[in-house]
Amino acid sequence: MHTIRKLRKESQELRPSLQIGKAGVTDSVAAEITAQLKRKKLIKVKMLKNVLGRESHDSLAQSILERVPCLLVREVGNVLTLSYLPKAQDIKARPARKSP
Repeated sequence: MHTIRKLRKESQELRPSLQIGKAGVTDSVAAEITAQLKRKKLIKVKMLKNVLGRESHDSLAQSILERVPCLLVREVGNVLTLSYLPKAQDIKARPARKSP
């Protein structure tokens, strides 16, 4: 398994492949994140400004981590970097960063 440092390095060249809009993290968004993670193993997800007015970064990240078998590699601004974990019980999710 890759270390977090390697995953961060690999993710630097990636562009966000999915955007979360005002509907938030719906079942279809969670299914699409899962499908992309199975295909690519490492993706970036961008949260649009209109969803951030309703929910915080932390609650959106937590919602994704609860629904999708993934690991939060990095959170920079409105972009989350996620890595696929094939076994949901092996998840050791990093806590989302705390808002100042």
